[in-house]
Amino acid sequence: MNDSQFFEVLGFLSNRNILIEAEVSKKVATKFEREYLEMTGELVRGVPEYYIIDDKWGKELRVYISDIANVPSQLSSILRTDTYKGYPARFNNNDIITRMFRYGFRIASVQDRALIEKSIPADYQGDFKKGQEIILLK
Repeated sequence: MNDSQFFEVLGFLSNRNILIEAEVSKKVATKFEREYLEMTGELVRGVPEYYIIDDKWGKELRVYISDIANVPSQLSSILRTDTYKGYPARFNNNDIITRMFRYGFRIASVQDRALIEKSIPADYQGDFKKGQEIILLK
C-alpha cells in the first residue's frame, strides 16, 4: 500500500464506526505502552480495549469496521469477514495500525475525527477526503 492509498484508507476509516483493540503479552506490555505514549501522547493502560494477556506471543492489533460497503481495494485485500461485537469485518496488520496511531487513531471504540483530520499531511488531504467521500451503506 503506497502513501496515497494509505491516506485514502484513513479517510475511509475515519468516516465509519470502528473499534481498535490491542492484545499484548506481559513481556512486551511495557515496551508497547512506551511506544504508544511516544506516538500518541496518551497512556494506554486502563483503556478498556487494551488487554494484557499471559499466553500472547507479542502484540496483536485489530481494527473492526462497521460498514465495508465500497471498501477501497487496498483495504479489502487484508480484510477478514467475521462478526465480532456486531462488526462485519476486521484487519490485523500491526504495521498499518501502528502507523494509524501517528495520524490520530487510538485504541478505542470511538475515534476523534477532528484529531485525525488535523494530523493528515497537506500533501495527502485529497487522498484522505477521497476516502471520506466513499458512500456509506444506507
